[in-house]
Amino acid sequence: MLFAQFEAEINERCEKLIHKHKTHDEWLERRSWEAYDEKNIKNIPFRLRLALLLDKGRPIYAAMQKLYLERNAIAHGAKPTLDIEMEDAVMKILAAVAAMEENP
Repeated sequence: MLFAQFEAEINERCEKLIHKHKTHDEWLERRSWEAYDEKNIKNIPFRLRLALLLDKGRPIYAAMQKLYLERNAIAHGAKPTLDIEMEDAVMKILAAVAAMEENP
């Protein structure tokens, strides 16, 4: 449930960010953003949505990628492979949200 809420937050932020850049008056500002469809945000892979909001060079990006892969595996019936406590996962998600706040 927590990761679903986190993903919903990412989706909402991506929609706003893409819309903001796609509606810019100058084509040089909006040209690369026109490739994204903010109305069908789920068609954009999670790792790409995450990269729009977090610096891929930061450890929090890598941590969220790992959590996402683990979540997917568990959701499809696999046993957990990461040795991570729930509190640690919560703290990482909160850190990712804080990092996204740094670059609205």
